[in-house]
Amino acid sequence: LVWLVTFISTILFNLDMGLAVSIGFSMLTVIFKTQLPRYSILGNVAGTDLYLDTEAYREAKEIPGIKIFHSSATINFTNAEMYFESLQEKSGINIGKLQTEKKKWEAKQKRKQAKERKREKDEAKKN
Repeated sequence: LVWLVTFISTILFNLDMGLAVSIGFSMLTVIFKTQLPRYSILGNVAGTDLYLDTEAYREAKEIPGIKIFHSSATINFTNAEMYFESLQEKSGINIGKLQTEKKKWEAKQKRKQAKERKREKDEAKKN
């Protein structure tokens, strides 16, 4: 589409104006692609190597224990929050809660390791 707009605009206008129109059009397409992405959960179609959107194709079934999240746009600072929210919504997993649980578990492991080190030091002093 960008090539077609560039071709037509350079024929209708002069070369400089046509290239300016094509640069503007190409920037608009990038903006729309990043701000209006399509997110989906993919599932396998039985008997094939195809993974398709489970909402659009009834034949596509999710693999138990595995979520395949697909985004039509690249991730960058302009759409990261939208990506994060959509990931939570589509997968049904609260990522913030998982991160909190992981931090708690890591802190607990550090406390255990510190206790063990202290116990080892105390035993070394006794010996």
